[in-house]
Amino acid sequence: MGVKTSEDVYNFVKDSIKIKEELDNQKKVKKSERKICELKKKPSKYELDYSKFEECINDIENEEKEERHREEHKHDFINNKNPCSHDHSKERQLYEKSTKEKINASNLFNEEGKKAFYEKNYKLACVYFRKGLIQLDYSFPDTNEEEKEQRKLEINLHLNMALTKFHMSKFYECISECSTVYHITH
Repeated sequence: MGVKTSEDVYNFVKDSIKIKEELDNQKKVKKSERKICELKKKPSKYELDYSKFEECINDIENEEKEERHREEHKHDFINNKNPCSHDHSKERQLYEKSTKEKINASNLFNEEGKKAFYEKNYKLACVYFRKGLIQLDYSFPDTNEEEKEQRKLEINLHLNMALTKFHMSKFYECISECSTVYHITH
């Protein structure tokens, strides 16, 4: 019982086997040449070559230089790798405050914003209201009383912001602030 194969497949396999044998023979020749070269290179005790040790010393010195260079420029490397070069220290300070402190700070920003609004300095009022909202974004109330106070203050800040945006003729932003208040209350 024989397997029928096409003549092309048979020739391909035959050629592949020949190529493999040639490669194996070349490897054997190279190994024998290496052994001969190694025997020729064996120096006597008076012909030792210390240049490889000098290269090793140079390599070690270069590695030490690179390490010092890396340490010196570590800060630059970190800043270049970090796509956000923003300083997060303010957020960290804000996050570490207690909820009471954040609510009090938010109240102060609300009052400053109202003063700026009554003086018709709408841009400054927006800045104060936004700062007050940021204070609340980083607060996590522990009690129901703190949560109610925070929600009330957040609603006031958004409504004040909406009124300010209205006076600045930024109607879409005004609508956005009103929508935010709607979502908070419902």
